[in-house]
Amino acid sequence: MKKFALLAPALAMVLLGAGCAGGASTSTSGSSAVADKGISLPADFPKAIPVYANGKVDDASADSLDMTTSDSKEVVYAWYSEQLTAAGWKNTAERKEKSVAAVWEKGNQSMPISIFSVGGETTINVSLSTY
Repeated sequence: MKKFALLAPALAMVLLGAGCAGGASTSTSGSSAVADKGISLPADFPKAIPVYANGKVDDASADSLDMTTSDSKEVVYAWYSEQLTAAGWKNTAERKEKSVAAVWEKGNQSMPISIFSVGGETTINVSLSTY
């Protein structure tokens, strides 16, 4: 039951994000760290959230990240799996079909990830929560 409760927000991001793909990006004020492409990351952006190396940051906050890339969802998820496993995160729920929805946990933190592709563009949504 716990896995479903944690997977539900990731699945909701997939469903909600599908309607937002290709939309206008928003700027985040008060940022000091700068992403390679896209908008700047806010100063309080968590170091625990990996920023996909070949992606463009569309939106970022103190607990979430939205990116786009031309890489496939399989390539993106393999990269996230490698990064998170190396950092000691455990995959506690995963669904791979037309999109990828997964939940990774470490200590008292949860990181839902959703990745989906539409028209040659892959959208990445990552959030971080403490429970």
